[in-house]
Amino acid sequence: MEWLLSAKIPVAGKGSDVAYDLKNLNILLVEDDPSMRLLLRDMLSAFCVEKLVAVRDGTKAFSELR
Repeated sequence: MEWLLSAKIPVAGKGSDVAYDLKNLNILLVEDDPSMRLLLRDMLSAFCVEKLVAVRDGTKAFSELR
């Protein structure tokens, strides 16, 4: 997750609860372990990510990209 902390993302407005505004990112989460997929989805939700698709394998990920 170090890449996330160093990402060049505009800082959210004053009074915001988060340092980065990640609401407009489109994220495709590909993880085969259901527990890890849920954990990562919850973590990204905590960062206010709204546009998240979580799939279990590369085949489904490829289908989502179409």
